Formats: sequence, C-alpha cells, structure tokens
Amino acid sequence: MNLRLYPIIILLLAYALGIFISIKLSIESNDLTLVALISSLILSVILYFWQKKSATIKNSQFKEIFFLLFIVIGFVLLGVFRTSNYWDYSSENHFSKQNADFFIAEISNPPIEKAKSYKTELKIINAIDFEGEFSKASGNAIVYFQKDSLTQHLQFAQQLIIPNKFKEIEAAKNPNQFDYKQFLKFNNIFYQAYFKANEIEVLNTKSRNITVWFFSKIYNLRTYYRTKIQELLPNKDNAAVASALILGDKQLLHKDLQEKYQDTGAMHILAVSGLHVGIISLGIMLILGFMHGFKAGNKVKGLIAIIFLWLFACLTGLAPSVTRATLMFSIIILGQQFIGRPSKIFNSLAASAFILLLLNPLLLMNLGFQLSYLAVIGIVVFHPQIMKLYEPKNYFIKKAWEINGVAFSAQILTLPITIATFSQFPLIFVLSNPIAILGATLILSIGLAFLISVSINYFIPINFITETFAYILNFCLTTLNYLLGLVQQIPFGTAKGLYINNFQYYLLFGILVLFAFHFTNKWLLKPIILLFSIFTGSLIFDNYQLNEQQELSIFQATNNSIISCRTGNESTIFHSYEDVGQLNMQVENSLLAQGIQSKEIFGITDTIETPNILKNNAIIQFENTQMLIIDKQNYYHTQHWHKTVDYILVKSNPFLNLDNLNKQFLPKKIIFDGSNAQKQCSYWLAECEQRNLPCHFTATDGAFTVILDD
Repeated sequence: MNLRLYPIIILLLAYALGIFISIKLSIESNDLTLVALISSLILSVILYFWQKKSATIKNSQFKEIFFLLFIVIGFVLLGVFRTSNYWDYSSENHFSKQNADFFIAEISNPPIEKAKSYKTELKIINAIDFEGEFSKASGNAIVYFQKDSLTQHLQFAQQLIIPNKFKEIEAAKNPNQFDYKQFLKFNNIFYQAYFKANEIEVLNTKSRNITVWFFSKIYNLRTYYRTKIQELLPNKDNAAVASALILGDKQLLHKDLQEKYQDTGAMHILAVSGLHVGIISLGIMLILGFMHGFKAGNKVKGLIAIIFLWLFACLTGLAPSVTRATLMFSIIILGQQFIGRPSKIFNSLAASAFILLLLNPLLLMNLGFQLSYLAVIGIVVFHPQIMKLYEPKNYFIKKAWEINGVAFSAQILTLPITIATFSQFPLIFVLSNPIAILGATLILSIGLAFLISVSINYFIPINFITETFAYILNFCLTTLNYLLGLVQQIPFGTAKGLYINNFQYYLLFGILVLFAFHFTNKWLLKPIILLFSIFTGSLIFDNYQLNEQQELSIFQATNNSIISCRTGNESTIFHSYEDVGQLNMQVENSLLAQGIQSKEIFGITDTIETPNILKNNAIIQFENTQMLIIDKQNYYHTQHWHKTVDYILVKSNPFLNLDNLNKQFLPKKIIFDGSNAQKQCSYWLAECEQRNLPCHFTATDGAFTVILDD
C-alpha cells in the first residue's frame, strides 16, 4: 500500500496511538499536553514554509520525512489531549466530587427490564446539598430501580430526584473474568446505584435539549415498532430476531437463541452493521434511479440517501458498527454523487474512524468498533485474493463462493478478538453464512416494508397489507432459524474452550497484519514464519507448564463459596450454588485461562476421596496441602482439633476466635471468601492486621490461588 495515496490513514494511526497511550498510561488532563500540542502544530507549519524556501536542504525526501514526523507527533499529542480531557471524572463538576444529599438526573437510555429490577443509565444534571442549595453536576451512572408500579413507567429523557447512594463499580475479582468495571470505564461510567421505588421522585420538567427531544421521539418510535413486531409475529424467536436485525434491539434475544447464532457464526447479522446499511443504500439508489436524468438529480438522490441512512442509524440506536457503516457510506455517496468520482475505500474507512474517534476517543476500546473496522478491512484486503484461488463457472456456485469469501475474509483479522473475547470459533460458518446473508437481505428488505406499512397504518387503515408483510416476514424468519438450527447440530461445528494470553493475542494480531501486507511485500513471509513459530512455541510451552502444575484456588463469589483443585488440565470444583449454571458463569473464563479441559463438580459439603483429593465437611487434603474449612456448622467441632494445616478458609459468617485458630492450626494464611458479610470481614481483617496474621479477603483482594510444591 502506498501511504502517500492514503494520508488520512497516517493521521488516524497517529491519533489512535495517542488515544492508546493516554488510556494505558492513565494520563490526566493538564496544560503541558495542550502546550505540546500547539507547539508541535506551530513547528509543523513553520517547517513546511521553511523547507519550501530553504536552499540548504536539498534532499526532498529528508524534508518530507522530517515534516511528516512533526505532523505525526502532533496528532499523537492530539489523541493524548483529546482522551485525557474526555473522561467525565476530570471535570470539577463530576457528581462524585460533590458533597450532595440528592441529585437531579435525566434518564439517558430507555430502561431495560431485568428479573427483579429495571436497568438504565442516568445523566446527572444538578446536585442538591443538605441546605437545599442547587449546583451544577455532571457525569453518568448505571442504576437499577426496584420493580414497582411507578418504576415500570419510567421513560427516556425523564428527570428524577434521587438520593446520593452511588458506589464505585468494582473490578473483576477472578482471573480472566469479564471486567464489568473496565467495560463501563470505556463508556465513561464509573459509578452505579440501586434505588427503591420510594426513594425516587419523578419531575414533570422536560429537557430543553433538542438532541434529547429528537432521540426521545426516536426511542418512542422504536418501542412502538418493537411492540408491533411482537403483536404480529406470533413466534417469540422470530420476533426477537426481527427486532434485532431490523431495529438493532436485542432485548428479546434469549440465551439459547444467541448461542444458535453464535455457534453457527451468524451472530453478525443480529448486530446492525455494514451489511444492513449496504442493503438499504443499494435499495434507495435503485428506487431513486429515475432521478439520474434530472438536473442536479444525482445530488438530490445522494442527499436523500444520506438522510435515510442516518435516520435508520438513529432508529437502531447509533451503535458503533452502524455509525461506522453509515458514515462510510455517506462519504462514498458524497464522493460519487456530489464530487463525481469514487472515493478510495481505505480513505473512506479511515475518515469515518477518525471522525468517530474525534467525537468519542474511547470508541477505540469498544469491542463493536474494533470488530466492525477489522472485519471490513479484512474483506477489502483478503476477499480479492480468495476470489483468485477459484473461479467457478456456475452462477450459483460462484455466488456461494463469493459470499463465503466475504465471510472468511471478515473472520481473519477479527480472529484474535473472537478467541480472546468469546473463547470459541465457528468452524461451520461456510455453511451458515450463505443462509444467514441471504436470509438477512430478505428479512431486512421485507422488514423495512413492514415498518413503513405499520407507520402508514397508524394514520390510514391498511391492515391487510401490514398483515401480509408480517406473514411473509414470519415465514422467512422461521426458515432462517430452522436452517441455522440444523447447522448448529453438526458435530464439532464450533471450536470451544479456546484461550490465548495477552502476549499471544498481540503476536497473533501482528502475524495477521503482516499477512495482509505480504501480498504486495513478499519479503514479509520470513518474519511471518518466525512470529508464527514463536506463537506456536508459546502455546506449547504454556500447555506443558499447565500440565505439570497443581493449583489450589478459592474464587470470589458473592454470597457463595467456590474451591478448585487443579491437576494439569483437570479440575475438581466444590461450590455452594443451588444452580450449577450460575457457577459456570462465574468461573468458566477463569478455568479456560488455567487450561481446564475437564472438570468434576461437587457440593461444598460433599465428602469425596480420589487418588489426590480427600475431602470431608471440614477439611480438604489436596496432595500434601491441607485446608481447613470453617463455617457455622463445624466451628465448634474444630475447636478440639490440634493439627497443623496450611490454609484456613472461613465461610458463611461463623463466630471466630482468631487467636485460638492461629495457636491451634498455625496456618500460612487465613482466607475469607465472598460468602461472608463485608462488614464482618472488615472486622476480621483489622484483627488479623493487629496480630500480624497473614490473611486474604476475596471480595477485595480477588481470587486466592496457590501453586502447590512438587
């Protein structure tokens, strides 16, 4: 790739590097960054005019590189400065810095119904102190409202008075566990709260912000469409898929349905993205094709297409994938219909990414943003190369080959993220993608016609037409779900239990990037082979190391206990959950990181005896390591023991005499797990500190893990 033809890519990479540096180094907003930014830009301008007139510098290539270096540094600093100033908590008005008893807040996302609450996001507007004085406040928070006749009617853009009950979101406590705190951090959210129905007051005031007013109308329209889909599509699975595919609304998707699409590699059609925007763009251009012969017809056609694309993007919630696609297609349409020449796809991609990151630099860490751009880059780079491998003569075989080529190309650069995030990879997407893409095209086309008829039906009764579209839509959805269900049943269709560490993640990504460039730079083949050898060696070494280890782990689980005894890639787990499914959700990723391929699960009170584990109600002996378990039931029995143990696990809030425990058992460490009350553990931890007793509390210190000696 000749980067001179793609200057926006250089600027984007420099700016993205600045964002990455700011996030990883946690750079705070300061005047020095601003001074450095302005200085760099001024120097770049001075250097530009100086090198134009200077007779002393004859090497034009040197001058170009020197000038480019200043530009790159400037955009790196721009990324640092923009990101460091974007964090909500950097504001002096952030609600966490306010000494307030109450806040006035606005509901900034439509409430989502959970099992026992309603979840939404609040934008804090004002703080109210104990004297009733108002002051400006800012920031966003995740909140849960108790289910009640009042809270079930809460809507987007409503304003509330709420008490100051916010708590900082806690980080993940178990190895490789999904870090909810980090996820919300990159959405500029750091606090959460739970409110009972009688703790909130709904205000009658309405926001005067035109943007809020517009999106409130959009969300109401979206809710209306979702309700109509549920009414006219009798099958719940069909309604859920239609709502996700057409409206970008995934509220109705249940776990089994998500797994069906994920296992078959068809999940991408449920996330409104470039495929959906491309279909709509093509449809609009075909419908408005008659305008080509009119004066300024192309410009009017382009303008109408752009307006409709952005209305669709707003209707689907402006997710990163659809925003990226809409912005990119808008740039392409502007180039074709207004300027009169097609834009280069890489410039369009880079321009759309640059604009989005200028508006929100934290999008760089958004999973949807990363997958969206990497998938499109993969298609642009690899699809032409795949098409050269085989050129079928039959029309239908050719189309199937092209669709699978697109699907395979999209998977290449997203592979590291797919493995690291989902720990699996669909092997049968070759079968599922032609079905999924054809189905998505039909469903989206018919679905949009259905929404238009629903809208018209609101004013003029055309029930027959609406019901006809609903019938056709329901048939297409039933067929799609049935066929994907058949594909899902194919044995070994999905490679599950995959895991790579951070080093392997970046190494694999580097290999794939070099592979993308090697089509025009054949000399890159040797570095690719070298890096792949290192990657393979790292996997083999990690597997060998794990197989040679024995590890005792006590995981953090609120109000529960989880103990794991690992030998190689096998684990024996003891837990207190009533539902094993909850256990798997809590520790599945942690076990993957430990290389676990098989596990046996027992209750926390079970008695078992295996070649390397002996357990009763009060003690676990794992090889030569002994751990005493103390709870309310067995504490008084253990008072009469006089035996040294390696560790003591305290669970379920027993009465403790720490002095006696230490004298009796001389443990290396006392572990308090998440089944104990936080307040009680705080008291125990203070006592341990006074007596210099080594201790560990999983709720604050995270999972306790020790590798046993040979």
